[in-house]
Amino acid sequence: MMILMALTGCKDPTGIWLFELSTGDFACEDTISENYDDGSVPGGSTGTSDWTIEYDETVSPMLMFGQIAQHSSKEGVLVIGDEVYPGTLDGGIWTFAWTGEQSSTESETHTDGYGYTYDNVGTSTTTWTLDIAGDDATGQVAADINETHTWTEDDEWDPAENGQVRSNIPSTNYLVDDDGFPVESSAEESDCSSANCELSVQTICSGSTPISATWSGFLEEDAYEGVSTAGQDYGI
Repeated sequence: MMILMALTGCKDPTGIWLFELSTGDFACEDTISENYDDGSVPGGSTGTSDWTIEYDETVSPMLMFGQIAQHSSKEGVLVIGDEVYPGTLDGGIWTFAWTGEQSSTESETHTDGYGYTYDNVGTSTTTWTLDIAGDDATGQVAADINETHTWTEDDEWDPAENGQVRSNIPSTNYLVDDDGFPVESSAEESDCSSANCELSVQTICSGSTPISATWSGFLEEDAYEGVSTAGQDYGI
């Protein structure tokens, strides 16, 4: 431990820390692309309303325990509950992060002329940033999510041949016609600008929460097992 302190010029953070998480900001934005002839994304109205609705809330912070282990002069690991975040030390700031990734494809085809594909691709990154000074630390935890759902389906097919009566694309959840009614492609009529109907929804979310931490003093290897699920949730 003393060798690590000499190399980094900082206190070895190994041990259990009590984290306090304030409330933060988290926002999501959807980007929708499609090729439906009579469909559009609702929300273009510029009208005004007589109603003004406001909501404000103040809550107490969240408390949780986390364990840090520094295993080299510039590397360590953070354990929060049952989640693990590899970390690096740079310029006196610890950054613990992990990016989860997933992708999947589902397809349905029929010999009598029906094809459908659903693709899902996403990443989710959680980053803990800590500036540790002695037995105290400040920083933030940030979350970034990027997920895209893409549906592709034949524009026309014969339900009598394959038994597929309705479209598999969930266009009614995202698109409306000129009268404001949900849009769904029909089997025996052309509804899209190409041989396939296509709908893609990308959701990007990001936000961060300020955090502070205090070194608990626990150093025993099995100490975290007793406090890993202890803490306080936001509010009451």
